[in-house]
Amino acid sequence: GRSQGEVAQLFGVSVRAVNGWVSRARREGRAALAVGMRGRPKGTRLTGRQIRKMTGLLCDRRPDPLQLPFDLWTREAVVQLLVRKCGVEVSI
Repeated sequence: GRSQGEVAQLFGVSVRAVNGWVSRARREGRAALAVGMRGRPKGTRLTGRQIRKMTGLLCDRRPDPLQLPFDLWTREAVVQLLVRKCGVEVSI
């Protein structure tokens, strides 16, 4: 094969990046280098932690103890809770 410097130049990346790829391939196999989706899945606005937090609140409590002006969970109540607890605004 080629040197890591040659590969770096070929792909327009640093030698350090290529070194990381080689290390990862040695540790996890070549499949670890396959192109995949990065970041949150498309269409999601919440992190996994925020989803767990919201699920816990929605399943364990009613809106009124959380100082929301609703007796039951409605879309509007969930939207207000999202803003308050996660800082995320969504339309309904």
